[in-house]
Amino acid sequence: MTIVEQRTHTRYALLRQPVGEFRLHTPTAAHPIKVINDISSSGMRIYLETSLTSRLRVAVEYLEPSLKLEVNGIVAWCATRLRPTDDGDDRGRFIIGIQLLSPMLLMAMSGTY
Repeated sequence: MTIVEQRTHTRYALLRQPVGEFRLHTPTAAHPIKVINDISSSGMRIYLETSLTSRLRVAVEYLEPSLKLEVNGIVAWCATRLRPTDDGDDRGRFIIGIQLLSPMLLMAMSGTY
């Protein structure tokens, strides 16, 4: 699958992963997000071990001891990572683009990017 850039907002790579824990909730399961590749004011790109279908409704949850934040979104696309994961890279076999439906809440988190 060729990924064609469609995001109109500037992407920000995370300098470091946030202290808390991220999870992606689908209608049937919760998946730990180990790595957020980048984020913009309208979406994010993450790695997961699970393939997801386009247009699936999801919620991105962020948890830390004094904060819980949940942002709704839609899976925009999902592709198999080009690099093999047998070299100890445990970020996930799939890279997933998520369109955020309430992005300003996530962007408001201090220190995220």
